Amino acid sequence: MIRLLRKHKDLVAWPIVFALMISFIYAYNPGRKTVLKLGVYAGSSWDVPSNDTKVLDRVIKKFEKAYPNVKVEYESGIQKSEYSQYLAEKIVQGKQPDVFVVPQDDFALLADNGALQDISGYMENQRLSKTDFYEAAYNTGVYHNALYGLPLESNPMMMCVNIDLLKKEGIQLPTSLDLNQFYDICKKVTHDGQYGVAGMSWQNIGDSFGLKSFTDDGKEAHINDETFKKTINFYIKLRNLNKDYVVSSEQFDEGKVAFMPMTLAQYRTYKPYPYRVAKYSTFNWDCITMPTMLENPQTRLNTVLLSLSSRCTNKQMGFAFMKMLCYDTSIQQEWLKSNLGASPLQSVMNSKKSEKLFGETEALKSSTIDSIMQTSYAYPLFKKKAQAEMKLDYLINQAIYNNNNNVDYAYIQQEVDQEL
Repeated sequence: MIRLLRKHKDLVAWPIVFALMISFIYAYNPGRKTVLKLGVYAGSSWDVPSNDTKVLDRVIKKFEKAYPNVKVEYESGIQKSEYSQYLAEKIVQGKQPDVFVVPQDDFALLADNGALQDISGYMENQRLSKTDFYEAAYNTGVYHNALYGLPLESNPMMMCVNIDLLKKEGIQLPTSLDLNQFYDICKKVTHDGQYGVAGMSWQNIGDSFGLKSFTDDGKEAHINDETFKKTINFYIKLRNLNKDYVVSSEQFDEGKVAFMPMTLAQYRTYKPYPYRVAKYSTFNWDCITMPTMLENPQTRLNTVLLSLSSRCTNKQMGFAFMKMLCYDTSIQQEWLKSNLGASPLQSVMNSKKSEKLFGETEALKSSTIDSIMQTSYAYPLFKKKAQAEMKLDYLINQAIYNNNNNVDYAYIQQEVDQEL
């Protein structure tokens, strides 16, 4: 009986030993490839025409050469408009990519739901310095004091100016404007089919006053306070110059408007040949920082992040890819040349190559972009930010356009707080 039990025990043990041997050989087989899956979308992050994924493919090739046992894969052809839904479905299925692009509006929700890995420890272990990035770009990836993403590409806002129109009116453009100077110029040029500004939103003006529409934790709106009221009153005052006529960007294209806010991606899309044949070819124009009422000006910065999945099975390798794409200056330099935003790395934006790249156009210098990036800020991110901002914008515009500028701030505060 004892011998039979021992024989049975040996029969059970041998398959276990064999399985362990196979697992050991598989795990330490130098020829085995680790697959790293990326999540990306096609085209630009900024809703303008963009190049394809050739730069990303070159980065992948370089990474696979540095790590021969790693194969990087991504699903091509996903449109930006479909990407959030695609990502949500993958996360629900437990099949999210190991490393993926995170649009700014989705970041807080993903971090809050545990889909993203805190990478603070990886930054510290590899002695990567956050000061190599622009502060606002880096802070976009911070949520509740943890780092959940590295900035891949930023898109600052600037003010574009029709120099010829100002000269015609005898106006000397200052290197920077406060809102009162800005308003005075708009008022002076508004006559005979000319206008002061196109596309200026109340949010742009709010930035100029240092407005924070929500608390940092997103639990309460700041609608019924003096800064918000000052913002909306100035916006209404500016609109009244045109007697409620909505000035279009096409009229700026035609040289009939003095100012228009424009993102860097929009500028880089339409300034170079062949786009400049169709746009802005009939007048000289320049770009300056947005007008402000603050001693230390600030411009809202949009940033796309690259994040590590909390379910990634090889987090060290995933972070290595993030580091190469976001922190390697040569790759970021190539990314800057082929894409439309700004590099989040200060050394890249201040390099000789960047100076030459932007020096090919007369209206914008890399030093101007650097100055704008230095004064930019990361808007507080919270889980319900997108819905709350959409509701707030709708209510403000409804009050201005449908209620004859009669804004009930207490009511709007109450309605928006329900979204939080």
